[in-house]
Amino acid sequence: MSEITNPKIFIVEDNPTYLNLLNLSLHENNYDDTEMYSSGEECLSNLHKDPDIVILDYQLGGMNGLDVLNTIKKVNPKIQVIFLSAQETLEVAIKSLKLKAYDYIIKDEHAFDKLFELIAKITRQGNLREEEDKLKKLKTIFFISLLVLAVLTIIINKLLY
Repeated sequence: MSEITNPKIFIVEDNPTYLNLLNLSLHENNYDDTEMYSSGEECLSNLHKDPDIVILDYQLGGMNGLDVLNTIKKVNPKIQVIFLSAQETLEVAIKSLKLKAYDYIIKDEHAFDKLFELIAKITRQGNLREEEDKLKKLKTIFFISLLVLAVLTIIINKLLY
């Protein structure tokens, strides 16, 4: 995953009004790389676009959100999925978390605030992972360089003596 400064966000919501409201709110909060889908099937057929985050409703026209989540995680387990649903059943929330959803938000008056907090958290974690990966690569290069230097020192010593 590249450094996440402006994450690519898929919004999957079958209510067109809520879908547009959420997209507008994301743009107002400087999340400009968004794509909107009204069904799980549409979202899944576009996973090749490599989203960082999927905001997913549970109640969709065809597949339900759990089925979509399960498929997303099989295709790319690095994609973070946040459920944003009116479904208040604890069983659904627990199943979504067991299937590796990042979090489950119930649509209420605080939902968007919670959502933006989670997106910021995912962004920070993605940036930290990127930095950790860079450090691991630098450590590897450093130790390979040390090994090469040691081998060259041995060869030079054998040639000189």
